[in-house]
Amino acid sequence: MKKTLLYFIPLFFTQIMFSQGRADIWYFGEQVGIDFSTGVPSILLNSSMDGFEASASISDCAGNLLFYTNGINVWDSTHTITPNGEGLLGHISTSQILIIPQTETNYFIIYSDFEGGVNGLRYSEFDTNLNGGLGDIKSATKNTLLHNNASERMAATYNADKTGIWLLTMNISSTSFYNYLITNTGISTPEITPINHSIFATCCELMKFSPDGNWLAYTNSNSSSGGDSKLFTFNNLTGELFFHSTLPRNTATNETQYGISFSPNSSKLYISTLYNIQTDGAFNRLYQYNLESTDIPQSQFTVFTETFPGSGAVTNPFGSLQIAPDGKIYLARWNEAFLGVINNPNLLGQNCDFILDGLSLNGQDSRLGLPNYIDNYFNEFDTYDFCQPLNIKEYDEDSFEIYPNPVSDYLFINLNKAFENLNIEVLNTLGQEIMKFNYSNTTKLKLNLNKLPKGLYFLKLNTNGGSIIEKILKK
Repeated sequence: MKKTLLYFIPLFFTQIMFSQGRADIWYFGEQVGIDFSTGVPSILLNSSMDGFEASASISDCAGNLLFYTNGINVWDSTHTITPNGEGLLGHISTSQILIIPQTETNYFIIYSDFEGGVNGLRYSEFDTNLNGGLGDIKSATKNTLLHNNASERMAATYNADKTGIWLLTMNISSTSFYNYLITNTGISTPEITPINHSIFATCCELMKFSPDGNWLAYTNSNSSSGGDSKLFTFNNLTGELFFHSTLPRNTATNETQYGISFSPNSSKLYISTLYNIQTDGAFNRLYQYNLESTDIPQSQFTVFTETFPGSGAVTNPFGSLQIAPDGKIYLARWNEAFLGVINNPNLLGQNCDFILDGLSLNGQDSRLGLPNYIDNYFNEFDTYDFCQPLNIKEYDEDSFEIYPNPVSDYLFINLNKAFENLNIEVLNTLGQEIMKFNYSNTTKLKLNLNKLPKGLYFLKLNTNGGSIIEKILKK
């Protein structure tokens, strides 16, 4: 009889607005910001930061600014560099930075050096209790190394039970993914997954999860072999990544792809290009892919082309794409005083309604970057309260029994206490529900898995107070 250590995982659900305030205030570009807290974007001109490329900003759940950063300095809500906020070992030309809340007062700032530089991938912890309540970097954690030879790409998504956050990065040689799990106890040792598909080995650009956590995609900016963008499926239960398809570039024009974003309902993917070069000029381009298509690469649709006739280069290239709390996707445009806006990103083709000069920045210029966020904040179907701190309560090893495992016909579960309402889901490796059972006020369970095909599955026990997950093997 196999004794299995399991976890009770508190879950909290409430009906909430998009991003719950976390992403309400953006700072980026030439000392410019946007406030989305009223539902209508208003331009902020109080920023102290020049964000050449990557930037990140975070607010509390009421939409009040906490701090923002370009990976080198950290500014508090008064737009002052915090006492310990200088000297982060990021770089002004890295493509992505992330701020990941761990508790109500503690935040991880994740940043990397430029194109695999010697400083690697690092983090610093920001404590909102320091600096008289304005917050500051904890000295003991400042510039803590995660791994060397780091790519600039990084994306984050909550795990299946919202008890941890997967932080996915890559190495600059692009031979492996590094997947860290962030919980209330800190940042785990990474799971390192070799990459077994063609990839350009020295470039960076952007990476994003879909808001539902089931997809991951990244762009490449080089026209050499392996420089195409890539699409993956992601199991947010286990953290496993599965290559899905290559999203080819226009190699005839030496196309460089950069910005990337999924739509709020995770049905569409958008990619922006930095430039295309041909004999009669140059152009930017915005693409849409339909993730509901049976052939996603072939579903590529050109949403918009901005031309620069007679020019040998794109003088104002397209940059980052980012979902906002209003459900729209915004496009950074180098040295332009307007952001592009995809007004209806869930809709197919031209119905997505892209406007090139969609949002005026009141005379301030955009650069290549927009703030990067945990992608679940923008999932229009998720009612989870993302303001809950990460929490896992661990029970001792004698609290539960699950046997036999592997199982052929019947799986038995003994609990140390009865629950008024208990439902059990059997999930496949993609996190999809295959079977479901309901119980009430019992401690001894018997599940008939006779008709379940052979393979690996996940058993998820749900109660009013939490959830339990365990791997099972059907033989």
